[in-house]
Amino acid sequence: MRLENFGFGGVLSWFYSVLAENNPVMVDFYENVANEVFLNLSSGNILDVGTGPGILAFKVADKNDKFRVFGVDISSSMVEIAKNKAKKKGLSDRVTFQFGDVLNLPFEDESFDLVLSTFSFHHWSSPSKGIKEIYRVLKSGSQAWIYDGKRGLPNKQTRKSIVEKYGMILGTLFMFVSSVHFFSLDEIKSILSLDEIRGIKCILEDDGIFIKIRIVK
Repeated sequence: MRLENFGFGGVLSWFYSVLAENNPVMVDFYENVANEVFLNLSSGNILDVGTGPGILAFKVADKNDKFRVFGVDISSSMVEIAKNKAKKKGLSDRVTFQFGDVLNLPFEDESFDLVLSTFSFHHWSSPSKGIKEIYRVLKSGSQAWIYDGKRGLPNKQTRKSIVEKYGMILGTLFMFVSSVHFFSLDEIKSILSLDEIRGIKCILEDDGIFIKIRIVK
């Protein structure tokens, strides 16, 4: 049962949206993803799975007015926050949000030129089913990029660079959360080797801090 049913969902969603918009680690990450989208796609329909308050969706839309961005989230209060932000930004015609579960996406087959997901993969109740659904809504010749953290501390040099970039307190907090909150690299590899997605081309990339699963159709 979701927290919305107890009346707490709206408050927690608002708190998360404020935290995400003011967290240098997340803001920097979303900006990098949006830049990658801009460099690889000139126009088209883009889906953001687990969009939360829509931070990435707005950053992507700001890069190119030929992008039409759709955001889905399983939290109805997050969807309302994102919709209100779209209205305030004057982007409701190009950025739309709706309730949706990655295990049953509310879109037709081959609807999107690109599918994105950031920091929601470890929350999926069935990651393999989520991958299959994302593959279903991708157009032929398109890709999905699923980004997440990975459980376990990075190596010494990477830890040093994180602290230098984000400061001792924020950098250490980020590394602590990463060390306990996400799938381990071995768990991710096991998910990608399951029989039910064996026919889907999934490329796992690891930069030492974050992982990226590139799904190619």
